Amino acid sequence: VTRLAAGAEYDAGFDLEKVEIAEKLKLSPSMRRTLENVRDGMGPGAHVVGQSAFGGFTSTIRAIEFRFKLIERKDEKWRLTNAGKAALEAAKKART
Repeated sequence: VTRLAAGAEYDAGFDLEKVEIAEKLKLSPSMRRTLENVRDGMGPGAHVVGQSAFGGFTSTIRAIEFRFKLIERKDEKWRLTNAGKAALEAAKKART
């Protein structure tokens, strides 16, 4: 079970392409930075510096690309999915 905001739970078998669920996902700082990088047209790991940071980043990219489907790669370019946009917007609102 993955931690979501407001005590909601996420079953790994559920499709997170649904924006309503993505809005409840509690993003880690690395997940948020990765989504911001993709939104801004950079590579997902543009904020990663150093070998140990890169090691942790491999789990982050696996989670947001394959498990949560917040980003996707098409024609050698990364882009946010609708779920990724919703998760990033919800994280922005939560910080303000």
